[in-house]
Amino acid sequence: MSIFCLQGTFIEGISHRSFAEALSGCLSIGSVYVIREFAMCDPQASFRACNFHRYLVITPATKLEDVTASSIDFTTKSFQFTQFNSLPARSYRCSYLTDVVGRLVSISQPEYVEVKGGITTVQKVTIKDH
Repeated sequence: MSIFCLQGTFIEGISHRSFAEALSGCLSIGSVYVIREFAMCDPQASFRACNFHRYLVITPATKLEDVTASSIDFTTKSFQFTQFNSLPARSYRCSYLTDVVGRLVSISQPEYVEVKGGITTVQKVTIKDH
């Protein structure tokens, strides 16, 4: 679950299995919530959907207040731009999932390579920033 924070950035949130069903019934995509009394923890996953060093954890004490219908004006979209030439520095690190806007230059034919005793398909995609 991604939680939209008021500062205009994203943070990943997790809930324990026992709360997942209850949350799915009370949360609505596109709605805005004030989240109170939550916990924070270090991320466990090697791939994260956003560049953040902690997870928001929903606990039994957490309170969610839907403020979608309030008169407060909230931003509905958020972008964090990264320089195109900084992408190689993300290689072989704890990776963040990254979106790219660029011009597609070429796509290679699929190649079959052996990885860890199995066969996988690799295709080279070339994208330019302008």
